[in-house]
Amino acid sequence: MTATALRAGLIGLGSMGRHHARVLAGLDGVELVAVVDPMGDKNGWAQSAPCCPPSTS
Repeated sequence: MTATALRAGLIGLGSMGRHHARVLAGLDGVELVAVVDPMGDKNGWAQSAPCCPPSTS
């Protein structure tokens, strides 16, 4: 059996979300693929994952 990385998405980069992003990005076997936050990622907490605001439509 081939091991496949868990692809994780994160909602929110608030006081806890930024820690979740850091931990997820650092875990072996986990790929942080996207982050959604209404304020964007002005502090770079999403590591290298794309960050986008939620759709308002």
